[in-house]
Amino acid sequence: MHTIEELYKELHELVDSEQYEIAINICNKLKALGCNNEDVLRTKIYCLIQRGKWHQAINYIDLIKGRFSTDLFYERSYCLYRMNRLEEALKCLDSFCVKSTDFVDTSILHLKAQIFYLMGRFQECECLYRKLIGISGHNNTEEQILLSVNHMAVQASDENLSIYSNYQEDQSCIFSSSYEYWFNLACLHIVNKEYDKVVRALNKSQEIYMTTNPTQSEEKEYNSNKSDMCSFKLCRAYIFQQMGEYDKALNLYTSCIEEYKLNGIFLESSIVQLAVVAFNNMISLQNRDKSDNYIDGLNRLTITSKENFYNKLISSQKFSICLNKAFSCYSSPQYNRYIRDAEKFTVYKTKLELFKVGIYMLQGKEKKALSSLEYLHKQSPENLAYSNALLSLAIKLKSFKNIPRFIDVILSQYIKVITKEYKSNPDWISSSTFEHLIRLLIYTKMDKVINISTIIHKLDTFCNSLKQALDTKEGAINNNIIAEILNILGNTFLRIGMFSKSVECFSTALNITSSNDISSVIGLVVSASLNNNSNLNLKQYLRILDNKLPSSMFSIDPEILERSEIPKIPHFSNSLDSELVISVCQKSKSKHRKRKIRYPKGFDPNNPGPYPDPERWLPKEERSSFKKLHKAKNQRNKGTLQKGGHQGAIPTSDTSFRNKGPSTAKKEVDTDNHHSRRQQRRKRR
Repeated sequence: MHTIEELYKELHELVDSEQYEIAINICNKLKALGCNNEDVLRTKIYCLIQRGKWHQAINYIDLIKGRFSTDLFYERSYCLYRMNRLEEALKCLDSFCVKSTDFVDTSILHLKAQIFYLMGRFQECECLYRKLIGISGHNNTEEQILLSVNHMAVQASDENLSIYSNYQEDQSCIFSSSYEYWFNLACLHIVNKEYDKVVRALNKSQEIYMTTNPTQSEEKEYNSNKSDMCSFKLCRAYIFQQMGEYDKALNLYTSCIEEYKLNGIFLESSIVQLAVVAFNNMISLQNRDKSDNYIDGLNRLTITSKENFYNKLISSQKFSICLNKAFSCYSSPQYNRYIRDAEKFTVYKTKLELFKVGIYMLQGKEKKALSSLEYLHKQSPENLAYSNALLSLAIKLKSFKNIPRFIDVILSQYIKVITKEYKSNPDWISSSTFEHLIRLLIYTKMDKVINISTIIHKLDTFCNSLKQALDTKEGAINNNIIAEILNILGNTFLRIGMFSKSVECFSTALNITSSNDISSVIGLVVSASLNNNSNLNLKQYLRILDNKLPSSMFSIDPEILERSEIPKIPHFSNSLDSELVISVCQKSKSKHRKRKIRYPKGFDPNNPGPYPDPERWLPKEERSSFKKLHKAKNQRNKGTLQKGGHQGAIPTSDTSFRNKGPSTAKKEVDTDNHHSRRQQRRKRR
């Protein structure tokens, strides 16, 4: 029988040697002896947490609640965090922070930052890490490295935070000896699409890792460094995937699955999360018929892993997994279940709505896609990309009620962005986007429901509002973008025969830019030469063209040009309802000529006569006209005579005059298979 002092000493030695299971038994013995002090109870909770028994630890905390001077809020929130009950863990920490506003321990901030990271609240997590880095100071180097590595991982997880990152490739900094720092720096460069820096940082990380983890044999290296080496290889595959080299990426993913056995059959617990990442990145590179392997692989990983691997993933990873599952079975009923799962983990709802729009288009549900895009457009009305997508969908669906409204919205957005009323991304008003809009409006057949003159009128008002914005500008407008848009408008007016408007657009584009753009000059010369009422002096522009032309052009003999035929140019009026404007939206004639209908000999198509009898190919007895003639006769003789009978004959059955044997329970009566000679003999004609 051990004394209490001996048990205390043994408990201390067991905790130091990390024998937590035996230490729990010693705590139970001390409790049975009446030692219910705070140290023993805290030690038991600590041992339960170290053994990963989160449920038992929480139950024990609830059992001894109120016995301590302070509640075990940190231990409870940590257990909830490890059980993936993140909202409850965050509530537990917030309740303590409200009570003790004077001082908050750094360990609480660490745990809170980890919870924010798993929940996908990266901006709040980044603020906490900046606060922790400021508190720690420069005395503790290891803590500084740990905080900086985690801080960089948070910035690499969010595109908005990665832009403002201050971490650089400095060889002299205190982080240069940490391979985790260089690995996260490579991830940060991947988000910013700086692929040259990515390769350098990843090579540096792998070099530091190989020097700090020397191995004596290949077998030992395979067992100890398996997950880390797999991480390096998967990162390289993802770099190739982002750079567009899909074949190299697919080969690396498949080699990782074969080398490290990521198929879920013989899988170690330390590498389960990497297997999920490999399956998740690989689905977009596989063929459509192999997408079912994605869900099968995840199911195998769920069965193989001792602990549910979803608890180790952040919310953005869970969100992407749900979307990949929904994409792999978008034509099956399981699609709705995976979309509901994705709604639980989504942080940015716009990504989910855009995914639904794409799936609706794959499923052929264009009307649902249009309604989802309208919802997105209401959420961010200044986004020109959504407006252009709405317009293209409306044209595809022939939703003629919505097309003029979308055109007005898009053109008004262009004016607002140009005049800096919207402080938005300048890429939204690029010339390529506007040219795509013009092609949608002019070169897409929209039948006769919407007159092309209304669209041209809208473009005319847009051109006037552009000029008005130029007159009232305050120096903040990008003239180059407006010049490109005016060139596109000028070419559009030139093709539809509105030469005066084309001259105005090209001349305005040349006036607002210092450099004489050759495309604007050519457009102005062509439109002014076709416009009879133009009083524009073209000499200066012709000199510009002469300087641009090659010397071989001036060797042409003018007498040969005079003797050649003048190309005929049809005269077009500048009215909006001209035939040329209408012909732009008309469908081009088919190249296949129609075959002439071939009629029978002696057939007159103008006087075809009565329609031929459709029953002319049937036998006479089966025609409806023959049946009508003999209908009364058949009804009169019905039931009196049978076929082959004589007058006075009585209808009888075949078994009336048969000699039947005695019936028994064991044997049935034999049937007479003998047929009359008359039935077997064929009738002679």
